[in-house]
Amino acid sequence: MRRRVFGCLLGLALAGLAGCSGKTGGDVSGTVKIGGKTVTSGMVVIQDAKGHAASGFVKADGTYTVAGPPSGKCVVLLKPAPPVEDSGVKLPEGKGVAKGRAATAMFPIPSKYGNPQTSEMEIEIGSSSQTFNIDKPGDKSEKPETKPDTKPATPTKADTKPEKSDAKPEKSEKKD
Repeated sequence: MRRRVFGCLLGLALAGLAGCSGKTGGDVSGTVKIGGKTVTSGMVVIQDAKGHAASGFVKADGTYTVAGPPSGKCVVLLKPAPPVEDSGVKLPEGKGVAKGRAATAMFPIPSKYGNPQTSEMEIEIGSSSQTFNIDKPGDKSEKPETKPDTKPATPTKADTKPEKSDAKPEKSEKKD
């Protein structure tokens, strides 16, 4: 499954690069955070209105570089992708995992950031390299982490004694 996802994403990235018949601008690099957390895997895609695109993978330290994006006004997309090995970060290898691929799960990226109509990220690409840091809120449907109580509540003697009441007990009627 991971190979298929990675193959599709790589194919998309290469198709985007091959489709860039227009002008290309300077490289774009930066960091990626979602919900205050560093994104450890994914793909940043920069796409113009004609559909020309270039992409770069997010490294385990949250950095990315997109080389030769289309110039002009572009939308920035963030898509899920398997973790990649960076020269400075060694990722674990597992059974059935190709060399350089991590055995960990992909970082959860909300789908709205992968859609040109809903990503809400735009950039103007010129001829010079530039920095574009991505810091977006997390998906609101995600449940916040809660820590369970570590100490169970144990009743005390005061908790187990019946409460005193000024009310008189009800008289029961006996039936024969």
